[in-house]
Amino acid sequence: MTEENIVLEDGLTLAEHEKLLHRSLKKHDVAIMLLHWFNAATWFIELTTGAALIVSHYYRIAPKFWLFIMDDIFGGRAAMLKLHITVGVVWISVFLIYIVFGFRSYVKDTIRREVWMDADDWKWLKVRGLRILGLTDEKLPPQRAYNAGQKLYAWVIYLASPAVMLTGLILAFHLGGTTLVAWAVPIHFAAVGTVVAGLIIHVYMGAVFPEEKPAFFSMITGRVNELYAYRHHYKWWRESKLKQKRWLQRISRKNGHNGSKKSKAAPETAAPAKQKTHRFRLRYHDQVDSEAEVIKGPGNGYWNGYFGGTILGLLILMTFFLFGRGLGASGAFTRFLAWTEHLAAPGHLATNA
Repeated sequence: MTEENIVLEDGLTLAEHEKLLHRSLKKHDVAIMLLHWFNAATWFIELTTGAALIVSHYYRIAPKFWLFIMDDIFGGRAAMLKLHITVGVVWISVFLIYIVFGFRSYVKDTIRREVWMDADDWKWLKVRGLRILGLTDEKLPPQRAYNAGQKLYAWVIYLASPAVMLTGLILAFHLGGTTLVAWAVPIHFAAVGTVVAGLIIHVYMGAVFPEEKPAFFSMITGRVNELYAYRHHYKWWRESKLKQKRWLQRISRKNGHNGSKKSKAAPETAAPAKQKTHRFRLRYHDQVDSEAEVIKGPGNGYWNGYFGGTILGLLILMTFFLFGRGLGASGAFTRFLAWTEHLAAPGHLATNA
């Protein structure tokens, strides 16, 4: 029996399995990856410092030794609170810039095409829950670039983040009087707790759960292998292949070739008996011609240089206004080294002008 005849559980032959495993699809733009890791770093700093700033036994969740460690690192709660507020203001500013200037390119398209829940998503949540409890063997419905669990957590982020930002500003700058500040405390903690509860599952599924490892690394490389996409995000995989096929057809027509000619690599789709066995080739070749939805071709993914330069200039002006200094990679690196050296050898640092 050859590789062409060995059919696996997902309906792919062994040869098709290997072919998909060694091909990849672009899943994330650079802007999305940078925003993701900026958000992760921000939440790490805010959670570690925020937990150490809570001294009331009504709200405190961190053990006492953590409070002592953080006090020693920052030299007191005043410096820790200053860092907590500063990072929070930067986080809010970056997201406001992202929402205002990236609304049409990223936010609107992401909500409409990626995180909007459809019938398959609601069914996925139901079947997934029953499978976890061992009550069904039903297959999960096909998903787009994000599964229903990821979409649900995205909506938690969308709803909780504004509450975290608004109440954080009220607490940091004592806006609206003591009554409003008093109410902001439990709302702030509840919103943060909601995000963290989902974050624990998110980190486990992305970084620990074996089946989702490609999704974790896609936030570093921006790509996933096609086998993972086919198995876990079939709707998105199929749409990507349709988009790729139509783009190649347009290029072929522009070069003077007849895009309507059938490929020599797909004669098996003509025979009904072989259509059932080779589901991958049927989906890839035949459904391209029957698909009615018009899908845009790939773009370069970059902003206009003048537009991006203007945003960068405004961002630097904002940092001067908020912090009294500009924003630069070299300056941040120098300050980070100075801060690290201060922790290890403060006496030596004091003698270094």
